[in-house]
Formats: sequence, C-alpha cells, structure tokens
Amino acid sequence: MVETTKELKKKKKLWIKIIAPKEYRSKQIGETIVKEPKLAINRVIETSLALLTNDPRKQYVRLFLRINDVKGEQADTEIIRYKVLDTHLRRLVKAGKEKITDSFKAKTKDKSVVIKLFILAKSKISNSMCSALRNEARKYFENYLKDKTISMFVNDLVNENVQKMLKVTLKKIYPVGVCEVSTMEILK
Repeated sequence: MVETTKELKKKKKLWIKIIAPKEYRSKQIGETIVKEPKLAINRVIETSLALLTNDPRKQYVRLFLRINDVKGEQADTEIIRYKVLDTHLRRLVKAGKEKITDSFKAKTKDKSVVIKLFILAKSKISNSMCSALRNEARKYFENYLKDKTISMFVNDLVNENVQKMLKVTLKKIYPVGVCEVSTMEILK
C-alpha cells in the first residue's frame, strides 16, 4: 500500500467529571467523554433526585441538568427541569377520584418557568369546581414566586414545601388528596 504524506492525528478523548449544583454539595454524578472539554457545554444530563439527596423515596423524581461551564476536568451543571415520572402519577389515580391538570407560565425574581400541576380531588367534582381549583393554584404560584429566586423555588420543590402549602390552600375550596408539580421547566 502507498502511505500518504499526511499523518492523521488522533486526539485522545478525555473523561470529564460531571458535578451537581452547589445546592447538592457539588457531588460527582457521572462522567462523560469528549474530544475537547468545551464541547461538553450545553449537554443535558438526566439524573434521579434520589441520587442527589441520598433519599431512596425520591426515586420517582428526575432532574435534568445542563453543563454550563467546564473547569479543567470538571463540568459544572445547573438545573433546567424537574419532572415527576408519569408512572408515579398514574399509580395515584384511582376510580371515583377527579384528576385535574394544568399548565402555565410563571415568573420568579430572576427567571421564567413553566409549571405543570397534577391535582387529585378525593371524589368526582363538577367542571366549575375544577376551574376554581386551577385558578386558586395559579394565584398561589403567582404570589409565592414573586419574591423567590429560581434556586429557592427548586429547593422548596425538592423538599416538597411548595406541594404541602398548595395542598393546604386548595383544601379551603375542596378536599384534595394529592397536589404535585409534575413538571417545572426553566425558560431561557
């Protein structure tokens, strides 16, 4: 065979450690392989909340993290999405109960978010009562988020403080069994 004068340079790929946000003690959540460290920026990683908090009861929650900076061989991440698995929500729905869902945009001090709610009433209810519960939930989030930053909101969401306070608020209108933020996505 004839050898070409140009030598093909093969660049060695690097393993980069993916580090969780500082709210989770900046622990390593995985590794990725890249040709150059800067190519890892904007990659999205999905992880279980149970892995970050060491609480196996939170296995039904997924966090989506985006790599926003690479320093040496470590990639820093930020949370871009919080999602409760559909299988967990389906398991909660039983016959004779009313499932209410809603999706809306809201603003925190620093960013806009899309929130999808899952509310389970203890029995079948009328459409007007469903609308009243949706409207009350929207008002609750509007008031709650106006003085919170996105990191404070995510922390309360992970600790289930938001869901507990929403349930107390909605019980004034109608007995509610489950109040869950099924999805929260941070808009750019």
